[in-house]
Amino acid sequence: MKTPTRDSVVRLVLVFSFYLLAPLLPSLIDYFTQDIYLVSSWTIMILLLGHPAFTFAISLWDGIVKGFGWWWVIAPPLLLLPSVFIFYNESALIYCLFVAIAGTMGSGVGLLLRSSK
Repeated sequence: MKTPTRDSVVRLVLVFSFYLLAPLLPSLIDYFTQDIYLVSSWTIMILLLGHPAFTFAISLWDGIVKGFGWWWVIAPPLLLLPSVFIFYNESALIYCLFVAIAGTMGSGVGLLLRSSK
């Protein structure tokens, strides 16, 4: 079983940073617009689309460069946990499953693209 390389750890830190910084966008929107519907729709969009899409993109990049990494199955949900409890509530824990699936799929597709070179 391979261990994560330094480049993979840097990519995981990038994902963790996105998980912590992206939820601040609705707060910024709220500061300028005070529109609760806009804020809640951005919050849901970040949870439903933003986190999994970003996780997929970064794990795809890592999969193309390094091959399949088992850490993309475990790390994204663990890295999302602090964000869930800081910005959301326990009802957002289901999204940990979504980012785990996105990370696994990205790393797997990256392996396929790597082997097709």
